[in-house]
Amino acid sequence: MVNGLQRNALVSVVIPMYNSERFILQCIDSVLAQTYQHLEIIVVDDGSQDNSYELVKALQQERITLIQQVNAGAASARNAGVKVAKGDFIQFLDADDFLSADKIQNQIQLINPERTNLVFCQHAIFQASTNTVITTEQSIYKSFPSPIDFLQQSWEKGEFVATHSWLVPIKLIHEAGGWNENLAKNEDGEFFFRILLKSDAVLFDAKSLAYYRKYGENSLSQRKSDELNNAVLHSYDLIRDRILSENLTQLRKPLAVMYLKFLFQIYPRGRALKAPVLERINKLGFEEQEVLQSQKLRNLHARYGLERVLWLSYVKKRALLYTKRLLQRFRKQ
Repeated sequence: MVNGLQRNALVSVVIPMYNSERFILQCIDSVLAQTYQHLEIIVVDDGSQDNSYELVKALQQERITLIQQVNAGAASARNAGVKVAKGDFIQFLDADDFLSADKIQNQIQLINPERTNLVFCQHAIFQASTNTVITTEQSIYKSFPSPIDFLQQSWEKGEFVATHSWLVPIKLIHEAGGWNENLAKNEDGEFFFRILLKSDAVLFDAKSLAYYRKYGENSLSQRKSDELNNAVLHSYDLIRDRILSENLTQLRKPLAVMYLKFLFQIYPRGRALKAPVLERINKLGFEEQEVLQSQKLRNLHARYGLERVLWLSYVKKRALLYTKRLLQRFRKQ
């Protein structure tokens, strides 16, 4: 049962949609099937060129508000949804993902209506079918009285929360501001950073799952890859500026760690960003060796330097990926 002031809380489920005809009905069904029924669904069609809009329109569901806009990106679509939302809480949900049936109710039960808490749950990764899902244990799967502690631990550990794992009081969005429509990548990381700074606590819902659809590896052109890498770097810079302006000392080193992890992720295609990334780490007050996360990496760095460490990490990743593909091939035979 949902108790107290939460009983009548309206939840607005905001779904940005672009060319999602294969998945949008499953997504909406997962919302309509929620055990918590006091909700509205806002689908924002972001200039789809397939039958997504017609499929949703044909549902003729009174709880569904369907909006059309010229293609402007998921961040713009989410902002458009929040703008018309009537709810006390916002549940963001991408059109190719879905929720466990009790997700919203479990999280409404946890929220203290007198405080601006955030609630999140574990996510489960799947591809074509939910018959096979992957869940990963993360150290952040617990409640945090301090949102700053949550950010520190998630950044240092390289752990993340899926966008639809959260239930967000709309009050926090009004205070923190909406999604940054100028970011092409990591707009969720930058958005929830601002939301977390405005929240009182972070609560973990251990009962629910947010199902996250993961596609195969994309083969991006070098130009597109460079654009996205620069977008991620820009999102980190926005976070850095806020940390420095508000003197959030506890988050300086975790952000430096995140910068360096990013360099490891994009190397060697993104090697042109090595100098800019190291410059940003230095401006936060750290040397590169101080933010390497393991003693083994620090020892390698002392002996060979960062360039060699980056190459060794890349070769190891490729070898692991090759081994994984071989195993998958053998299992199919």
